Amino acid sequence: WLFGSAAYREDDFQTAMRAGVANLADMVAEGLQRESANGSAIDAASGGLTVRQRFDEAATLADKVCAVPATLHGSQSETRSGFAGLQRITSKQMQPTQMAINAVVLAALVDIATALIEEHGEEMGAPDLMRINHSVRTRIQANIEELRAVEKQAFTEHSMAAEAVCSTAYQAAESLRGIAGRFNALVVAAINQKPPLTVRMAPFDGTLHQIAFALYGDITRAGELIRLNPHINHPAFIRRNDLINAYAK
Repeated sequence: WLFGSAAYREDDFQTAMRAGVANLADMVAEGLQRESANGSAIDAASGGLTVRQRFDEAATLADKVCAVPATLHGSQSETRSGFAGLQRITSKQMQPTQMAINAVVLAALVDIATALIEEHGEEMGAPDLMRINHSVRTRIQANIEELRAVEKQAFTEHSMAAEAVCSTAYQAAESLRGIAGRFNALVVAAINQKPPLTVRMAPFDGTLHQIAFALYGDITRAGELIRLNPHINHPAFIRRNDLINAYAK
């Protein structure tokens, strides 16, 4: 499926592989972007998805896409024609496809997370920003460890291409480290723009809208309080002295 319907020829492999991976990257990016845009009205109070929830939706789909090669490889015992060709594929032969999918999925997810934070970072609380940062950097680290395993495997097997494999893997890992650093800096900058978080007691029984007006003189900041207080199940029923996470100003 990476190479289309044309007959495979060895001398066309590199060109076909590049085109196939580019196709795959476009499809993955489009699919994950569509998933992250579902419920794009970011208003938890009215039933829309928050920024973190939109990222989580894309991340969940990303994990499913990354699991496809293993699922197909595990289906080798199937006798249907759609799986018949997989009976000759070993785990080692599946590895390049798995790594290619992991790479394009990670790239798409980083792009989505970056766009969401750049567009909505002011609306997000520090916990959500930190959670997205942790999720992205965990995935980046997993890809780096995968590249290290490939380097080790090439040397262990005394592969003739070990030097080239290690050089490419090293460059890719360094690129991923740079991406992780830049993404972390983006999140830190978004967090540092926010006033310090404090914990306050609700001054009376009421709704978060009333609490927002009491704390800030601005009823529209109720949505901010909802995002900062995911433990509150009923924003319309706040009791006096309930603990409320809020910005200092």
